[in-house]
Amino acid sequence: FREPADIVSEARALLKAGCSNFRLGGSSCLFSYKAQGIGETDRPKPNVNALHDLFDGLFRLPGINVLHTDNADPGIIASHPEESAKILEMVVATCTSGNLLSLGLESADPAVAEANNLNSTPEEAMLAIRMINAAGAERGPTGLPMLLPGLNFLSGLEGETPETFGMNLRFL
Repeated sequence: FREPADIVSEARALLKAGCSNFRLGGSSCLFSYKAQGIGETDRPKPNVNALHDLFDGLFRLPGINVLHTDNADPGIIASHPEESAKILEMVVATCTSGNLLSLGLESADPAVAEANNLNSTPEEAMLAIRMINAAGAERGPTGLPMLLPGLNFLSGLEGETPETFGMNLRFL
């Protein structure tokens, strides 16, 4: 919820203190940053302009060696593909190669998703993975793709059965 200028200012101060590697973390979903409908819906509409201001400001700072992102909710990406595609392009254009968006699927078991109020389905996660792979496939200076999808799975969630692990494995 912090303003882009404040985050850029903090990064500038950290650069002056000798930091050069940054990961935009501490949030459950990059695509929810300043999104429309926060607190009103589980699938707020991404705010492309706010993310542009943030990434553009960070990109313009001299001395950043690594700029990477954190988590993304595949349900939000799938629900807002046009905005999400613009954000993915922006991330690829401004971040360094080998960047990863960790997708919070948590479980491919629909019963576990319901019992734990999880926000995305395996189908939505696959759509998000395809979008991330399409946007980030080009290899950067490190030889790594510009942007990669990651998956978060949790074990020990309410409603798990012996079949849950099999569902997760089949999804992978």
